[in-house]
Amino acid sequence: MSVLAFIGGVLGLGLIWFLVEKFDGYVYRTYRYKFFDWSNYLLIGLCDGLLYFGIRWFLSAQESGGDILNGILLITFGMIGLGWIIYHNCKKSSWTIGLLGSLFQIGILSVLAVVGALIVLGLLALFSESKPTYCINSHD
Repeated sequence: MSVLAFIGGVLGLGLIWFLVEKFDGYVYRTYRYKFFDWSNYLLIGLCDGLLYFGIRWFLSAQESGGDILNGILLITFGMIGLGWIIYHNCKKSSWTIGLLGSLFQIGILSVLAVVGALIVLGLLALFSESKPTYCINSHD
């Protein structure tokens, strides 16, 4: 069963990659604009981070009776960034392609941003070369 799940996962990722390539190729041929590039990837990753930490900050402040404004500001900046991406995509292409493509783009690049952040954190932990410390003169 795990082999079937692996094959299904690989086929699913291949289908998503195929759809991204076809969509981006069509938009580039028609409008000379690429939806899936590094600047959009980094901006969507930043906006996702702002939304995630803003929501956590808001809920934490709400539970403790603290100031919720910081969380609201992070959420607002994240939403402004995502709104700008949608506006920019609609401006560079038609409104229909821009809106549908933006939803497709934000969905895919958000997942890739989270996976990319986890990979970077894992590589930082792997190559940090931290060593355990031992207390030799303990009086306990």
